[in-house]
Amino acid sequence: WSELSHRGTGDFSLQTLEPAAIKLRTANTDRMVITPGGNVGIGTATPNAPLDISVNSGANQLRTLQLINLGAGVGTGNAIEFNTSVAGANKVARIRSYVTATGVGDLMFDTANANSYGNAMTLKGSGDVGIGIANPQGSFDVREPGVAGIARFLIVPDRGLPTSNDLLLMAKTGANIEIFGSQ
Repeated sequence: WSELSHRGTGDFSLQTLEPAAIKLRTANTDRMVITPGGNVGIGTATPNAPLDISVNSGANQLRTLQLINLGAGVGTGNAIEFNTSVAGANKVARIRSYVTATGVGDLMFDTANANSYGNAMTLKGSGDVGIGIANPQGSFDVREPGVAGIARFLIVPDRGLPTSNDLLLMAKTGANIEIFGSQ
């Protein structure tokens, strides 16, 4: 086997002196490339974005990118953040996972207002969807931002006997439409 080693505490640089790509190869095949412009390609020799991951699979590719949090238990998860500056100083949005129990998790979509994240939509492990609420009370639960306890649109099908919350359509203040479904 061969080895490339570095000793000491200084930086280790791998560079080209001419405008050429740096390629990492295994089994005589390019696996990763860094272009002279700085784009990184995994599975492609011509990355068209700062990080371009390409998979050539005729079957359903279940895992192209995997994020693993080695922390265990409720409250752990991963996130992908979208910012407009270095170190997240200008927050825009994020997509995050949140473990609620062993083998059960939620997917949350957050947006930023005044550079602070707030939950915009949650997809629960049960399949329930909440918009404007992180813990939906039905299959599809839409809440008025800033108005606690009021649902604008809530559907709760197939959960036993109907209640007054099975279908609730509520208009904003000053409108005439209020429909409360029950049997």
